[in-house]
Formats: sequence, structure tokens, C-alpha cells
Amino acid sequence: MTDTPYTRADLITEAARQHHELTQEQNFVDTGERMEGAPIASAEDATWDALDDRHYDTAMREIESLIEGSADTSPWAVGLGDDGLVPSEQAITLGPLDDPRVRIHFAFAEDYPAIDQADLIAQFRAFIATDLT
Repeated sequence: MTDTPYTRADLITEAARQHHELTQEQNFVDTGERMEGAPIASAEDATWDALDDRHYDTAMREIESLIEGSADTSPWAVGLGDDGLVPSEQAITLGPLDDPRVRIHFAFAEDYPAIDQADLIAQFRAFIATDLT
């Protein structure tokens, strides 16, 4: 019996619900404020707020649309954090790039060596290529 009227799973569920709500409460002003001073990933030494008004407004609207249309991965994200796992940028996508059918994402313990991560992902790729196609 615990000392609280809730379980660890209840905390995780509530954290996931709130995480999801944070993405739903996004508005145009918030998006713009978060863009101020933020670098444009593909442009060296350029920030979003350095764009002219037309490009800045267009980018804000497109970012807002991407956020609104994003999948709710809140339970996954909160669960990873609770487990101490860090999402990898590596993923395996099945199907054409313009119409993916399946995507497998990976998360690893912080101390899991990068070489072992790469090896494991390569093994998954090889298995999928030979045994699932």
C-alpha cells in the first residue's frame, strides 16, 4: 500500500495529458515569441526574427499548422523521460518518403554508447530489409 491516493502510473498519465495540452494551447503570438532569436537550422547565423515581415508571418503560420497537425506523442515522451531514455534522431521509415507507412523511432539510455546505438539500428534495418519486405 502506498502513502498516496494515486500511483506512479497516475502521475505519468497526468503528465502526458498536460504535455499534450501544452501543444493544444499554442497560439500565433506564442509561436512568434518562441521564434524570436531562435536560429533557422539550415541557415548559418540567421534567426527567424531577421526575416522580412512577409516571410516571418508565413513561417509562423506554417509552424503553427505543423504543431496543430502533429501526432500526440505525449504519453511516449513522458514515459521516455520517466525511464531515463533519450530519443535518438535516427528512425527507420517504411514506404516511400512522400507517403511513409511505418516509422520506428528509437530511444536509448544516456550512457548507451553511440556505436552500439548505431549497430542496433543497423541490425533493425537489415532485419526489416531481409525479413519483412
